[in-house]
This record gives sequence, structure tokens and C-alpha cells, in this order.
Amino acid sequence: MAGAAEGAPPAGDSDPTEPPRCTHVIVKRGKTKTCRQYAKPGTSPPICGNHLHAVHPSDRIPCEHCGTPVLTREMKKHVGKCPAYLRVADAESMPYFARDANLGSDDENVGAEPSSSSLPENEAVRLPRGEELRALVAKVRRACSDAGIDANTPTLEPMSDARCDAAVARLAAAAARASGGGGGVGGRATRIAPFNPRHARQQASIVSHMAAAGLVRVRSSDVPHDDASRSPAYVELGAGRGYLSHFLMDAYGPNDLVLVERRAYRFKAERNIRGGTSVGGGRAGTSGDGSAPASAPGASPGTKVERLRVDIKDLDIAGVEAVKGRDVVVTGKHLCGSATDLALRCCLANTNGGCDGDKSSAAACRVTGVALATCCHHRSDWRSYVNKPFLRDLGFGRDDFPRLARMSSWACDGAAPGVGSVKRPRSPTGDVDEDEHQQPIEEADDGEMSKAEKHEIGGMIKTLIDVGRLRWLNERGLSGRLVGYVDTGVSPENRLIVVSRGEGR
Repeated sequence: MAGAAEGAPPAGDSDPTEPPRCTHVIVKRGKTKTCRQYAKPGTSPPICGNHLHAVHPSDRIPCEHCGTPVLTREMKKHVGKCPAYLRVADAESMPYFARDANLGSDDENVGAEPSSSSLPENEAVRLPRGEELRALVAKVRRACSDAGIDANTPTLEPMSDARCDAAVARLAAAAARASGGGGGVGGRATRIAPFNPRHARQQASIVSHMAAAGLVRVRSSDVPHDDASRSPAYVELGAGRGYLSHFLMDAYGPNDLVLVERRAYRFKAERNIRGGTSVGGGRAGTSGDGSAPASAPGASPGTKVERLRVDIKDLDIAGVEAVKGRDVVVTGKHLCGSATDLALRCCLANTNGGCDGDKSSAAACRVTGVALATCCHHRSDWRSYVNKPFLRDLGFGRDDFPRLARMSSWACDGAAPGVGSVKRPRSPTGDVDEDEHQQPIEEADDGEMSKAEKHEIGGMIKTLIDVGRLRWLNERGLSGRLVGYVDTGVSPENRLIVVSRGEGR
């Protein structure tokens, strides 16, 4: 005999004073029984919450915010407590939120294109063939020649200074101890920052190039945060888990960090940063739930950290409390395609004032440097691109840009030694490895160009797009370079824009 449903009161004589019972009939292994759970008030026939969907399947529609199937008549109630809706509503109420402020516009397409995310997917673009393709390639070569770009641009300059070398060694040693069971502190398990030699080399080179450009200053944890000589605030856009900022802290001591990311991540870098009080009001290293992290090697008691969950396209950096009245250095390592352009516009061309707005105000922040590792140029789009005049002067317009973006993927098609499109496995955390954005678009070999030539042209287009971004920064008072910060064997996406603002600018 089948037992009563879990949580249901014992069967017995009906009591007219008790709420009605669910009348849904359950069929299991050829046997039938009545549910007997208490019914939801107002249902006819009496049905419990577990079986409403079976009786009224057409009444359920997905919530537009979280996708959960909800009864039509209860949608208003659901939205009032929907976590996804509440998160968006909370973000939109923040002083740094300005919808689509950084998307960009052009006299050709003002108001003509819908709002997009930081990582728009270009529609399928068919490249020409035969003589038309050859003509386009010749046009690219002429444009690159006029811009001073060749197949060896940018120059490969992998770099790692003494502080970064020491930080890499500490991370490797801590990871080795943890893997051997010796990573505990005071009898407790220690949270160790994940160590991947390839990522460590990239982070070390980015931070070393920042230091060489004067964007990093060492500050002792004893220096108070209201001291006039404090170092700049570091804003990492598209931060992911935030381990570029974590490495910066490991190498150069305590810093004030703002991590901007639109997605939710597990195993964030903040859990390894301890001590101090975050500008968000909790202990530095909290991950939104207020819980303090365990002690960890390399943790810095003088560091303040704040994470903002917002899309870069909607970020008004001048509204971020942590950077008001501060010099700001902007970094980024995973800004795919147009996200790089959104980041640049966010810092230097925000129509709402931006971080370079009213410099006479004591509350204004000032961008003194930018270090962005660009990638996924095939995911760039014309509307967001910051330097349209540069491309127009070279003969490329709105209709040409999708083709250029598509052709840029040839640089990562595996034609060169050490450059591959091998699918990498998921990381031990269960998330897709951060290098997933390096996978190229599959491009059929049309037999008209060799893989080596396509690889060369793709790389030149990537450089052309980045040179336009660099010159846009130059026009706004920041000078610097485009460099290849790691060998292509480490990462085929190896271009770094690093610029700084001279004194008095």
C-alpha cells in the first residue's frame, strides 16, 4: 500500500473546519492515489501548489526576467520578489548606471540600431570570392601601409619585472603546497588563487608594461587612504573573476580596486583579499554575502575592493563613489570585440560627463592611464567603434566594417606555429576556461588564399583596428603604444594598448 505523500496530514475523517485537500490524482506504477496535500486557497477544484501546472498548464508563462514558468494570475506577485528583476532594478538605481551611455552613435545610424550587450554577435557575413576578395585584400594592404602597419606590427615585447617574477613564484609555490596538502593556515584550509602558468605570464606582462609606463606605484599598507600621496584607484573592466587585479595587488602591494563585470562568477578573486574595509561597506574580499574570506597567501590588509555588476555599456564611471576625486587607471584583459570600445568611451567620452568631465570639481576623477588587452576583433561592430574617422580616411565605411571584422578571425585559425583553435576543457571550477574567447570563427578554405596569407591579413586587420583605438586615445591627451605583450604560443590574442597621461594634460 502506498504511503501518504510526504508532509501530508494523516488520512482520516474529513474535518469541515480544516482547509480543503488537493484532489489531483497521482498515477504511479499502475496505481492511483489522491494527493491529499492542503490545497491553495481559491482553487477550484482544490489543487495544491505542486500540481497547479498539471491542471492549468496553459496558464503558465515564463517570467521575462528570470525565465521561470509562472501562473499568469501570479506574475505580478512573482515579479515583486523575482531575484533577477530585483537585481536589475537595484543596478538601475545606482548613481553609476546610465543606460546605453557608451554604445556610441554615428550620423549614419543614430537611433537606427537596437540596444546591444557588451558582446554583440555580428550577423553572418559572407565574404566575397575571386577577384572581389583579392581587391579587398589589396585595399587592406594599402590601408595598413598608409597607417604604418606591416605583418610584424605590433612588436613582440613580453615583459616581467622583478616584482612580477616574485609574485609568479609565490603563486606557483602556494599552488604547489595546496596540491600537496600543505596549503592550510592555522589548521584551516586556505583559499589559494588559481595558478595557470599561461595566465600568470600574461598577467605578469600586462602589469610590467603598466609599471614601465608609470601607471603603478608601490604603496605601503601603513599609508592611510586619505593621504594625498595615495596611489590611483584601479578599475578593471570586464573583470571576470578579477585575477588580473589580484595579481597587481600581489606584485605591487595594496591598491584600491574596482572590479566591473556584468556576469555573476563563482570563485572570485575577492575571497583571497583580506583585511581593511571595502568601499562597499563590508570587509574587503567579501563576495556580496558579507562573509569574510579565510586567510590566504598574498592577501593584503591595505586593499579596498568593490565589485560592480553592471554592463560596461551602461557604466558612468564618474558616478562610482570609490573613484571620486581620484586618479584612475583602467585595466582589462578579457574585453572581447566591441567591449574594448565601450570601455574606452566609458572612461573618456561619456556623454554624461564621464570621468574626464569637470576637472575643476573636487569630486571629479581623472583617467591617468589605460592598459587594455584586446581580443576577439571579429566581435567588434561599427556603431561602438571609437575611431570611425580613422577608418573612413583609409577608405572603409560602415558596410566594410563587418567584412574587416570577419577577416580578422583569420589571425587565429591555426596557420602559424603555436597558434591553434584547439578546444580547451572546462576549468576545475566547472566554468569554461577564460581562453574560450580566443576561439576563432570557423572559416571555410575557399582555395583562393593560402592559410599563411590569411593569417597575415587577419593579424594586420586586428592591428589596424587597434591602431585606430590608440590614435583615438592620443587625441584625448594620452600617449603610449600598441605592443605584443606575450608570444603567440602563449596566446594568439596578444595585443596590449597601454597609454598614460603626461603631467599637465
